[in-house]
Amino acid sequence: MTKKKYWKITFLTSSYLLIGCFMSYAQESSTDNTNTIIKYNSDFKGIGPKVYILPPPKSKTEQLIELFDSSTRKDFAKKIAQELRYKTLLTQIKSLTDQAQFQYLIHPVPTDLGKWNELLVRIGQQYDDHANYSLLNEAGLFAVNHNLPDQAIAYFENAIQIAAKGNHKLDKTLLNQNLAVVLLYAGKFEKAELAAQENLKSAVQSKNTHEQANAWMQIAMAKAGMKNYDGAELDIIRKAIPLYNKSKAYGDKIIAWQQLAQVYFDQNKFTEAQWFLLQAQQLAENKKLTHELAAIEYVLASSKLLDNNIKIAKKEFLSALLLARERKDIQLELAVLDKLGEVYILLKDYKQAENTYEDFAKLKASFHQAIEEYAH
Repeated sequence: MTKKKYWKITFLTSSYLLIGCFMSYAQESSTDNTNTIIKYNSDFKGIGPKVYILPPPKSKTEQLIELFDSSTRKDFAKKIAQELRYKTLLTQIKSLTDQAQFQYLIHPVPTDLGKWNELLVRIGQQYDDHANYSLLNEAGLFAVNHNLPDQAIAYFENAIQIAAKGNHKLDKTLLNQNLAVVLLYAGKFEKAELAAQENLKSAVQSKNTHEQANAWMQIAMAKAGMKNYDGAELDIIRKAIPLYNKSKAYGDKIIAWQQLAQVYFDQNKFTEAQWFLLQAQQLAENKKLTHELAAIEYVLASSKLLDNNIKIAKKEFLSALLLARERKDIQLELAVLDKLGEVYILLKDYKQAENTYEDFAKLKASFHQAIEEYAH
């Protein structure tokens, strides 16, 4: 029994000594990269706990690469894309043509939904249907301008129901068009398609080819939202674009090419998307409709980036950046700078990536400050 204990103790002692030797060796060979450990004696040969040496701090380049790969940056990129969609929405909603006669009813202009609802209750009790749906439409515009799409949808739907009671076909059509574009923005694609079908019926009855084309575009984008890409492509190519040609609505035709490109873009069919964007670009240049060129360049560059054509993407992002700055389009400039920084990272041009990020950060800060000042 004593012999067994002796060998056990001898074995354990040997093991500890061996471990101690390794720990001593680890101490001796470690280097303090940070120069922050003041009581560390690298010449110490005895047994003791291993000193934990911190890794060297990350270089500026490593920090920059991490920044562009971070979820925070990617989330903000999505937010910018949403802002661009919202900006487009603001250009598509409209007041009724005879709204001016009801302006006296909304002075002072309500500053929040609660005050709007109080006004709408009072108007509903004291005025006719025409005044009611007109002010409901204005309330819907207010909700859209404050990025409250669900509330806007409720106002527009209520207005349509009231307008449908009488012979207010033109007003009902415009209300329905407002409803359709907000439903598309909100991602309520099934309801958006139904609203767009109503718009198409009205446009066919009035023989308005331009509005027919707009309705077909709404139907197509609703189908694309539901991932019926084949149906969306056919509606744009065979229905909307020939009607835009017939009505000579070249600005809307440019947008149609862009949205068709987006349909292909969503399917990762970058070659097709780029071809249609080039058609949009060429038409915009030929008709001198330059206000769309910056957005076209941005989407074209984005498709080249996803298609791994990095050097061409850089060239087109730089072109989009100049155009966005010429138009003082801050949201688009932010979007371009964000993607351009990513391009420089992929090209390992870290100095330009850093400069681009600094431009992006400054613009973002000034943009947010302007929004806060406007809100107050």
